[in-house]
Amino acid sequence: SGSLERLPESLGNLTKLRHLVLSSCGSLERLPSIKTLALLKELRTSYCVKLKRIPDLAHLRKLKLLGVDGCCALEQLDGVEHCISLLRLTALGCPNLKWDEGVMQKLREQKII
Repeated sequence: SGSLERLPESLGNLTKLRHLVLSSCGSLERLPSIKTLALLKELRTSYCVKLKRIPDLAHLRKLKLLGVDGCCALEQLDGVEHCISLLRLTALGCPNLKWDEGVMQKLREQKII
């Protein structure tokens, strides 16, 4: 699926979705709003090299695993510090990812990093 550039906005209608794995989608540039995916436990966007941000993470209260390894254009994980159930975050090979100190502190408190 290297030519997948975007996902439909209707992704947000999958309110019972628990696992979303998008791997090596080399043309994927953005994700639609995922704030309605309240039951999502796992989100992996590994090696989606054009993806710049993952929106709405603050709404994913049940998210346990977030994997963004190899997303070299990724700059933002919007609201990741509010993912109260997060147990594991992997972000290897994401040189453009910006972490502000408040986010880092919150993740440390949750023992994620």
